[in-house]
Amino acid sequence: MSEPEIKCDKCGSVLDSGICPICSFAAKELNLTEDELKIWASLLAIQYKNASWEVIHGKDRVLVGCAGEIAFWRDFKIQPHWALHSSGDQGVDFPTVIGTVDVKTFRVPIHLLVTAGKRYYSDIYVLASYDDETKKAKLLGWAWWRELEKVKPKDIGGFGVMSHYIRANKLHSIKKLHNLIEQGGVGLSRNMGLSLR
Repeated sequence: MSEPEIKCDKCGSVLDSGICPICSFAAKELNLTEDELKIWASLLAIQYKNASWEVIHGKDRVLVGCAGEIAFWRDFKIQPHWALHSSGDQGVDFPTVIGTVDVKTFRVPIHLLVTAGKRYYSDIYVLASYDDETKKAKLLGWAWWRELEKVKPKDIGGFGVMSHYIRANKLHSIKKLHNLIEQGGVGLSRNMGLSLR
């Protein structure tokens, strides 16, 4: 009979030893060196098994994605959703008072892209740009899932991946997201969509 899995009390990740590698990074308040970022990204690599995304992001797609999540964590001071699943993160990077957030990070962020036909969707999608020189990401804008799902999926970029999309310059400002979260969603209407062109 095999030994039962031991999981971290805080984040739920499976432990090989008594110290949780994910929470140890959280304890350092994300003052990650480039080497630490690579280690952290390798721990999260299980979340990024979809081969089609490697075509779009490149072989270091996990580093690029993690850089966007780090940018959101630092900017919003919200604890990430650390649950690791063999099928990915279930579309949730961060829980907030106004809904779940998934950060999408690209080297050339012309559009916010969300793969069509996924099993799970977040309430909010944030677009970030990744800089190869600094190894850091910058938050650019965001959209509600309700806005994205209204857009008929298209193969943006010709990579064979059908995505819901909104151009980066049509997204809500990061300042607006800060305000909504800080106010606890007060004043949000049921119709949270914009008229997209």
